[in-house]
Amino acid sequence: MASPRAQRSKTQSMGLTNATLPPSAAAATSSCEGLRLFEGVVPAEQQRALLALVDAWVSDGAAGRLIGKSYEAPPAEWQRTGQGRVAVLFGVHVKCNKVDIAAVEAMPPPLVELIDQFEAAGVLAPDERPDTCCVNVYEQGAWLPPHVDSEAFDRPFC
Repeated sequence: MASPRAQRSKTQSMGLTNATLPPSAAAATSSCEGLRLFEGVVPAEQQRALLALVDAWVSDGAAGRLIGKSYEAPPAEWQRTGQGRVAVLFGVHVKCNKVDIAAVEAMPPPLVELIDQFEAAGVLAPDERPDTCCVNVYEQGAWLPPHVDSEAFDRPFC
């Protein structure tokens, strides 16, 4: 199995991997209503530090060192088909597109600081500031079926 760093997705995440977008990304943002590309908001060194934190959160979660349901591995039946991802949840527990009442870790300071940067750069307006985060980690070749996230989740997703 590849390391968590081998492949990442931005599904309901804080968008830590935008530095490797293809040259056509700028053109794609102008042709997809509502999609905006923000470059240079997170410097490369900070990206590396955040990815190292994600690896640590995944390791801590797999070892049972995170509070309650902060860590979720994909169910065995999903793993057999290559579907799914590991999720590390901060602020709220979400399972199968539904908010669940369960204990999870609070938002860690590095994510709060990242949100501060997003707000300062105009990525998020003050009234869009999230108080929760779901960090999804996909192994190379993993996938999720097409879906629409619940209307219970505030927009925008980052």
